[in-house]
Amino acid sequence: MGRLSVLTAGLLLVCYLLSTRLPEVFLWDFLLLTVALFFFLSTGIFYMGAKAAMSKDSNAFTRLIMVFTFGKLFLSALLVIGWVKLKAPENMLFVVPFFAIYIIYTVFETNTLTHLGKINVR
Repeated sequence: MGRLSVLTAGLLLVCYLLSTRLPEVFLWDFLLLTVALFFFLSTGIFYMGAKAAMSKDSNAFTRLIMVFTFGKLFLSALLVIGWVKLKAPENMLFVVPFFAIYIIYTVFETNTLTHLGKINVR
């Protein structure tokens, strides 16, 4: 969990600095919400993945990854659509940093889940 905290703190710092330079692209409120969502999702998948990796059911880990991937995509779409409906931003450029954050957390989660998947307790 330490690596996730460092990643999140670094992303928040970069997002804040960029939002002061390019506020029309880097919407601080939206980026803060995005990082918080992905932080909590990553925390949840870590704990659920550790439990599934140790399960006697050999398909539990694969099912968890599939459900998590769909859920993350669904929540991401809801976040972007909800932001557009509620805040009506001037342009859609705020989606670019959103996807950058999405990719960064996805790479982190993939790396973490790959290590968890190698646990051999079955």
